[in-house]
Order: sequence, then C-alpha cells, then structure tokens
Amino acid sequence: MNLLKLENIIMNSTTPLVLLLVVFKNNNINDMNKLLFIKFFFKHHINLTLEYNLIDIYLEINNIEDYPLTYNIIIDFYSILSKQINNINLIKKFKSCYKNSFFWKKNIEEQIIYLKKLHEQLLSIFDGSKTSSYFHLKLKGNNMNSLMESNISGKNYHIEQIMERLKKTVSLFKLNFFKEHNIYLVSNFQFIDLTFDNMIKYTEYVFNKLNDNLIKYITYFEHYNHYRNELINLFFVSELIDIDIDINVDSDIDIDDINFFSI
Repeated sequence: MNLLKLENIIMNSTTPLVLLLVVFKNNNINDMNKLLFIKFFFKHHINLTLEYNLIDIYLEINNIEDYPLTYNIIIDFYSILSKQINNINLIKKFKSCYKNSFFWKKNIEEQIIYLKKLHEQLLSIFDGSKTSSYFHLKLKGNNMNSLMESNISGKNYHIEQIMERLKKTVSLFKLNFFKEHNIYLVSNFQFIDLTFDNMIKYTEYVFNKLNDNLIKYITYFEHYNHYRNELINLFFVSELIDIDIDINVDSDIDIDDINFFSI
C-alpha cells in the first residue's frame, strides 16, 4: 500500500477509531508503519484526539517497549497539543478585547509582525521607539515651577503633552482593551486635578500596563506559531518512505472498545 492510499483510507474513514484499534492490536504491523499510521490519524482526526486519549488506548493494548516509536510520537503530540491549547486560551483574552477585524483576518506570521508594529507605535507615543528614556520618565522628579520657567510660552506645555499622549494610547488600543486588563482611566477633569507628580505616576502606570500586556501577547502569538510548526513537523511524512500495512476493519472491535477510552 502506498502512502497516498493509506492517507486517503484514514482521512475518509467513517470509523477512524476502529481503524486505530485494529492497527494497535495488529502485531504484524511493525513500529515504523504504526507510527506512519498515527501521523495521518493526528493530521486528519485531531478532534478525536481531544475526545479520546490515545495514550490510554495504546497502553491498554500494548506495552511501551512493544512499539517505542509509535508510543513516543503519541506522547510528543499530546505534550505539544497541551501547550498549544494553553496558549490558545491566553490568546482568547486578547481576541475578546481587540476587535480589529483586519488583524484577525491575517495569518499568524502577519499577526506577529502587526503586533510588533503596534508595540513600536506605543513606544513612539512616549518617545521610546529608539531609547528607553520615555517622555514621562524625563519629567519624573521635576517640579511645576522649574518646568514652567523652562517653557517659553508660559503654558502648561508638559501637561498638555502628557494628556495628548494618553489620548493616543486610548485611540490605539480602544476602551475594551483597557477594561479587559483593568487599566483605570480618568477623565480630563480628574487628570487636571492631580498633582504634577501624580500625573507622571499615572502616565507611568498606564504605559507599563499596556507595554507589559502587549509584550506578553506577542510572546503568546510567537509560541502559538512555534507549537503550530512543531505539530506540522510531527504530521509530516516523507513521500520516499515505503509502507507495508494491511488494514482489515473486519475485526472483533465493537463500540464498547471505543467508548471505554472516551475522555
């Protein structure tokens, strides 16, 4: 049987779990061929791997040392899948609060690039795209009198600049992002009533919350892409491999055998 024929049988099977049990129980199928079968099974029936734990199914029928290649790839698969599911749950929070349809239509590589550019925009708002000497940190420790004296126009230039930059962050991330991440927003009037030191502290608080969360999301998306590629590599089967496998579904497998392993 060639690889394409085997893959089509697995892909189009109406009873893929029966096929799986037949292969696991057939001692005439060697380790390498069982491994190839399981690769195709993962590729085309990944939803079943969430409903049925293939590790338990394998161990109920075989010992680890019987087919180590097959057993190890099942272990590797669930290890990667577990990490990916956890990562997806972390990304879901971002999806719930970042309602940018343009972003969500992109593929994962494009999304990572987009997020990194979004991070650059945040840094540039606070003069930090090329340095870590952010605008608000430059003002830290100064008092209003010295700032007023250094300003030619005599107006509260620095306060206006701070408020303008805070407004830009809201425009960039939108209110849902602030709410989802419990970033406290103040009105213009509330902000003006703050002392200058507290204005700086508040600005630093908003920047740090946005910056920290965005860096985390970039990491989550990068991890997602990494685990995705690991799964793709796990599913890969070279066309040069020869396979010798005979799948006979006319066996003594019944529905109770399958239900027993349901997670």
